[in-house]
Amino acid sequence: PEPKLPRNPLLSPEIELT
Repeated sequence: PEPKLPRNPLLSPEIELT
């Protein structure tokens, strides 16, 4: 379950776009 908020865009750039 990944957080919708970009806690770390470096680790999860996809979340930042989502």
